[in-house]
Amino acid sequence: MKEKDECLKKDDMIQVLFMKLIHRYTANGFQKFKDLGVHPGQLPILSRLHEKEGASQRELADMLHIKPPTVTVTIRRLEKAELVYRKTDESDLRVTRIYLTEKGKDAVKDIHTLAEGLEKVLRRGFSESEICLLRRFLQQMIDNLEQAAKQEESKEHD
Repeated sequence: MKEKDECLKKDDMIQVLFMKLIHRYTANGFQKFKDLGVHPGQLPILSRLHEKEGASQRELADMLHIKPPTVTVTIRRLEKAELVYRKTDESDLRVTRIYLTEKGKDAVKDIHTLAEGLEKVLRRGFSESEICLLRRFLQQMIDNLEQAAKQEESKEHD
């Protein structure tokens, strides 16, 4: 019982540790990302556009599970930084597609290099089997949260 109590100390709660991890990760990478002209909050959109050029704002919002207005604001900022541009879909004039500029493509390459460096720092001191277990645990936590959100959503519709 004492071991269980030790694992439940307030400062060692998983969510507290996650917050510390995210804060430290962001602090370590923030200035580096800023030097590239990118805010860390813009990274998911740039990454998705790298994977799927020409995505619509709605598609980006759905892929990233964020609200469309958030995507709109981020796209505006990325346009201002000349990292993306918008183009009307030729087959459906109601849809605007988002594309990376050459500057945006170069930034994504630099971001990936930076992310690889940060990944190496995160992995330091872990064996491959520990990394594999950590990934599995993190994915299980994500799945748990998604399942809880779906349950809450279904309760709201009842």
